[in-house]
Amino acid sequence: MSDDVPAAATVLVVDDDAACRALLRDSLLREGFQVVEEARGDAALARAERERPDVVVLDDHMPGRRGLDLLDPLRRRWPGVPIVLMSAFGARETAERALGLGAARYLPKPFRIADFVAEIRRLSTQARKEGSPTP
Repeated sequence: MSDDVPAAATVLVVDDDAACRALLRDSLLREGFQVVEEARGDAALARAERERPDVVVLDDHMPGRRGLDLLDPLRRRWPGVPIVLMSAFGARETAERALGLGAARYLPKPFRIADFVAEIRRLSTQARKEGSPTP
């Protein structure tokens, strides 16, 4: 477990691919994060309301609401919570739109898990240092 993970940092991972969710969950848990999961975009907002995550990770292409559709409502409700959008169907336009809608980072799949975990660590630490209130 890494010593520089903020205490009790919780990451909400939203992805319809169970294997991808498991890989991200297990990697984050090994590094000391708490992880909550959703398989559908439709359920992500309610889960965020219940769990109050420090970082949200969204897949873009999911049944129901896509990750891009969730960016605006998440940003309005919790402006200090970093959101990472990821997609296996990465296009420059998607990345630009995600960042324009307030995503802290866009990650095209596949990506290196070590890079993903380092980015989540950086974002959660930065949000805590900036004094972002817990959602």
